[in-house]
Amino acid sequence: MLADVPGGVSLQSVCRKADVPGLRCGVLWGEKNRRGWAVIGSEEFRRLWLWSEEARREVRAARSARLADLVSRVAEEIEFERGLLVPHCPRGENVPSESRFRLLLERSPFAVNVVARDGTSLFANERWNELWGLPAGGVPGNVCSDAGTRRAGLPPHVQRAFAGARTEVSLKLDGAGRPGGPTGERCLRVLAYPIPATTGDGHREPESVREVVILAEDISARALLERDLARRAFHDEMTGLPNRSLLLRRAEEALRRGSGEVALLFLDLDDFKQVNDSLGHAAGNALLVEVARRLATSVRAGDTVARYGGDEFVVLLEEVSGPQEAAGTARRMLEGLRTPFLISGRAVTVTCSIGVATSEADDREPPCPELLLSRADDAMYRAKLDGKDRLSLSDPDASRTDRSVLPLPQSLDGQS
Repeated sequence: MLADVPGGVSLQSVCRKADVPGLRCGVLWGEKNRRGWAVIGSEEFRRLWLWSEEARREVRAARSARLADLVSRVAEEIEFERGLLVPHCPRGENVPSESRFRLLLERSPFAVNVVARDGTSLFANERWNELWGLPAGGVPGNVCSDAGTRRAGLPPHVQRAFAGARTEVSLKLDGAGRPGGPTGERCLRVLAYPIPATTGDGHREPESVREVVILAEDISARALLERDLARRAFHDEMTGLPNRSLLLRRAEEALRRGSGEVALLFLDLDDFKQVNDSLGHAAGNALLVEVARRLATSVRAGDTVARYGGDEFVVLLEEVSGPQEAAGTARRMLEGLRTPFLISGRAVTVTCSIGVATSEADDREPPCPELLLSRADDAMYRAKLDGKDRLSLSDPDASRTDRSVLPLPQSLDGQS
């Protein structure tokens, strides 16, 4: 029924103020608790929009201005549905409407293109034109011959859809060659749906596709975020080097391939604590970054330099001939680090101790990344006990090194 609600606000007058034609308002009373709910509906669709507690509170507080905004929002929904829904009609009567179909596609968050079997566009929304750098309101070209879609590799997937297969694929779009269009490489997620042909009585024709609907979405931001998260998960944030997880994964893959011996070099900076104590942690971090760069220049392109933690680094050497080749790489690293670093305007000398372990045959224990890492770590501590600034080769028959006794630290300039 039409009525005024508590608070002295007439919903009918609110609708007039909101300038919403064709709407009626009233009060719907519940059977159990007799509580009032503000209701707005459309005669045309024979539907009612039941407002929630928010609308009821607005009515009781007599905030007619805000209530009018709520009415306007409902009116927008009604106008939208007027373009999409078929008004009430007798059962079995079909009311086709191209305008409703077009409105639905224009409101889609995806770039949409409906193409015929020859690749020509039957309909495309504005998001499609924006995505491919086409003029607003223009008609897209043939998706099978257009320069942009060909560069992105779209035509083969459209052809698969016309063969009856629903396809979903990620494509790269460089954005070049479109005056005024988007620039830079972008990542697209594309879905192609086959639309079966139908007979006159509405039945689908077997193995026959009338047209294909292409949905495209620009996922560049999402792909960039995923790459950044993957990089953070497997790389050290400060130095940019691979972290322990990525090192062990690569070592396991190298051992599984078995195309040559694998070596791990465990490197620990000597007396690094003195840098932090005398120059500060910012200088210590800067030194670690420079050490990482210098170590990376001492290995081959296929090898891995990883930051293990703190002032420790581990180097993975793949396809080495034996311990002596790995020791040669370690010597180059020792020599490279002896050149002073310029940190905070001061020349800083730092050395390191390196333990070397290789995957040479051992009948007692098959080589695995954790075993090699343990042996290289133990060899590194033997190098420290022997005087630092040197390397030590792993000896599987040697007992574990006693790490409770280490040489006294030296000063930054190498003097005791």
